[in-house]
Amino acid sequence: MEMTFRIDAGDAEKVREWIKTHSCKIRGKYQGAIAGATTYSFTNTTIGQIQTVECGCGEKFTLDNM
Repeated sequence: MEMTFRIDAGDAEKVREWIKTHSCKIRGKYQGAIAGATTYSFTNTTIGQIQTVECGCGEKFTLDNM
């Protein structure tokens, strides 16, 4: 069984803008061999999906899709 999670084009642009502009203390610094500084979380609920993007600095951005 395969599961795929998706952020639509409009929300993807919001995420890219947030990644570029939030106040980040690790931007531009070495982030490890795989550069895993950004985590995407998808939480399914009975009324929709909560999509959260977390930077390695700890700041979070939640998309409002409900």
